[in-house]
Amino acid sequence: SSLTSWAKKGFTQGLSQASDYVGSISSETVELSSCSVKLGRKIADGGFSQVYVVQRATVNGPELFALKRCLAHSKEDLNDLKNEISIHKAVSSPHVLKLYDYGVANSRKLSGVKEVSLLFPLLDKPGSMYDQMETHLQNETASVWPYNEKAAAELMTGVCTGLKSIHEAGYMHRDIK
Repeated sequence: SSLTSWAKKGFTQGLSQASDYVGSISSETVELSSCSVKLGRKIADGGFSQVYVVQRATVNGPELFALKRCLAHSKEDLNDLKNEISIHKAVSSPHVLKLYDYGVANSRKLSGVKEVSLLFPLLDKPGSMYDQMETHLQNETASVWPYNEKAAAELMTGVCTGLKSIHEAGYMHRDIK
């Protein structure tokens, strides 16, 4: 999404406009297979990865994306990450994150470790559904559940449709949360 269109949308983690992210873009560059991106602030931490906002220069101006950075400490880790890349390439569904690009490089900090970077769209509402519910519940006047029945049904239909697309491509998801 372009900076202009993205800046018009609200954002849940205290970032009300794209300029909040642009100011966090550093000069550190990450090379991917078909482009390079400039690293911004970290927006998520997982057990095996970290997600950053990144900026990519295009003919239409700079665009913001999410970059998932994973460390592969072993050949098995690297094969698992290459499999994730293959799955994203094989599955085309509006209910499965689109992988725009990826890169594999030697870690700058850890000897013998590979760093795998995956470039995804930057979503309007970052984090997991649980994160969104937790943010909603921090509002003292909020209802207990942030989704009405219709919204919850639409959300679950999207999850099931995405899983169906993954299964039809011959894969199985082993980590549904």
